[in-house]
Amino acid sequence: MAMFKTRHQSVDDLQTLPRNNPCAQCGTPIPLPEWIEQGEGRAAYLWHCYACDYQFEAVAYFRDGDDGGHALAA
Repeated sequence: MAMFKTRHQSVDDLQTLPRNNPCAQCGTPIPLPEWIEQGEGRAAYLWHCYACDYQFEAVAYFRDGDDGGHALAA
């Protein structure tokens, strides 16, 4: 599992990313995750709030064979 900085190849890539996640400390919406780590059946997102400089990780777990990208939890 490698962690990588978000780089978007197409508009479709941007549409599948979580957006405007509220900061876990101050509640300010964060437009896009700063880093993404994908593994089998899960994706971890690193969020960085520039309003209060807080960083946190959110993890989404996916069902086996779920092609729709619908997370069970995040």
